[in-house]
Amino acid sequence: MFYTAPKPTQALLVTGGFFSRKDVPFRVVVGRGTFYLPFIHRVYRFYIGSRYVRVNVEAQTHQNISVNIEATLAYRVNKDIVSIVEAGSRFLGSNDKAMSDVISSIFSGEVRSLVGARSVEEIITNRDALNMDVLTATGPKLMEMGLKIDNFQINEISDDEGHIKNLSQPELNRVRKIAEVAAAAADTEIEQAQQEAERKKSQYKKDTDLQVSQNTMETAEKRAQAAQSGPIAESSALLELTRKQKELARERADLKEIELIAEVIKPAEADAQRRVIEAKAQTEAQAMYNETLAANERIGLESKMVDIMPEVAGRIATALAGSNITMFNGAEGLTNIVTEVAGTASHLVNALKPAVQDQASHRRSQ
Repeated sequence: MFYTAPKPTQALLVTGGFFSRKDVPFRVVVGRGTFYLPFIHRVYRFYIGSRYVRVNVEAQTHQNISVNIEATLAYRVNKDIVSIVEAGSRFLGSNDKAMSDVISSIFSGEVRSLVGARSVEEIITNRDALNMDVLTATGPKLMEMGLKIDNFQINEISDDEGHIKNLSQPELNRVRKIAEVAAAAADTEIEQAQQEAERKKSQYKKDTDLQVSQNTMETAEKRAQAAQSGPIAESSALLELTRKQKELARERADLKEIELIAEVIKPAEADAQRRVIEAKAQTEAQAMYNETLAANERIGLESKMVDIMPEVAGRIATALAGSNITMFNGAEGLTNIVTEVAGTASHLVNALKPAVQDQASHRRSQ
């Protein structure tokens, strides 16, 4: 006894044995192994995986326009025992091409029937509906053979007379026009961009040339300034020296003026003022002395003269107080003036003495 097991995409079909089977020509083993006896049993490996077939159909629409439909079909054997028995009964021992021819024939018939009930426009605009109708019509027929459809897809629809092309021509023209307009707009934008780039390039070159010229001029100017910096600096220094000398001369002149006022003009004014005061005091002292002689003759002349000296000095001081005399040496100047006042009073009294004596003598002679 031997043991064998199928691949995942295979089913084992075992025939022979000592007992007959009702309605089943063989025993089906799927997904597990089985024992068999050589010469008693025969084991067949039946492929139940996916198969693909390309279907090319020429059909006429209800407009009597011939169209070519190219589709792809994916199918396989159903994995239940009944379906495997049905498929094995029909296709065991056949190659894949024979099986695909049968499937292609079934689909071709159904596609012709469904296309004949439609217009070209319907087929083109609603291709999915045609797919569903084909699957609905062929599904039961393949189930009877133990087959199952995995997918059916219409790949291309065409015709030899150019009808489909003519139908699409308006749309193609519209799309072409849009494409041409877009291409023209793109060309315009490209041209504008190129011109803008050229303008920017030209402007940049212009700016560069101007900048180079300006830099050259500035460099020449800086060099000229550098060459003249020595004489200019010397001239500036000379001008500054001359200005300083002028300022110094003005300051010296102002100082001389102040010294002149302090040393010459003010002392002269003070001396003139003093002389005026002395004359005024002398006049007042003479008047007072005359009044004294008239009243007392010569009695107590010396004593009287001594008595009036303070009054004479007081009057001189009063006169000095009412005058505007500027002192330049502070307390020392004040002391000098007081000394001069006292000396002036004494001088006035001594000066009046001979006159008084002469008057007294004149009066005695009378």
